[in-house]
Amino acid sequence: MPLQSLDDEIRATTLAFVQKLRDQYLDRIPSAALSAGISIKGERVPIWNYQKGIHKPAVLGRLGAALIVQTSAKSPYADSHDPSAGHFVYKYRGDNGAHPDNVALRQAMALAKPIVYLVAVDPGIYSAILPVYVVGDEPTKLQFTLMADQKLAVAAEPKYEDAFMTGLRREYVTRAVMVRLSEHCLRRLEFRRHMPDLIM
Repeated sequence: MPLQSLDDEIRATTLAFVQKLRDQYLDRIPSAALSAGISIKGERVPIWNYQKGIHKPAVLGRLGAALIVQTSAKSPYADSHDPSAGHFVYKYRGDNGAHPDNVALRQAMALAKPIVYLVAVDPGIYSAILPVYVVGDEPTKLQFTLMADQKLAVAAEPKYEDAFMTGLRREYVTRAVMVRLSEHCLRRLEFRRHMPDLIM
């Protein structure tokens, strides 16, 4: 199967799979469910690696685009979820822009590929944001810019699509997602305050 077709199939199947998990677990997806992966033509394809912030399935090869990014509950990176900014800031892996993981995320930007963004809301529990697009790369700051959307970009869409309106829609969606994440964190903190003995 050509690489582009394989990428499209893996990406569409992953997005559908994670959306199903989000519906099933009310946006508190356990890591074990994500680790089940997907099946493409009878072969299991892992869709993430809990030890890595940026994941690209090995089957997509050296030139493949990233599929999933994640921010762990104890992330060493200063990823930003500031609603006033209207976008996510996602830090490079390390300080080498040529690291294969950073290259894979840059490739997702170049090809306008939708990805999934997993944000840990508790250890081993994730909120899934999808679709998300990589819309900027700042090598001097060692970071990418991500924005959520309500629809998938289609390769066949006219190149003259109103980029301004697309940007406004994504900014609105991203801010709404950040507000939801903030509310989730506040509920978690409130629960910890009232029920500390039940929190590991």
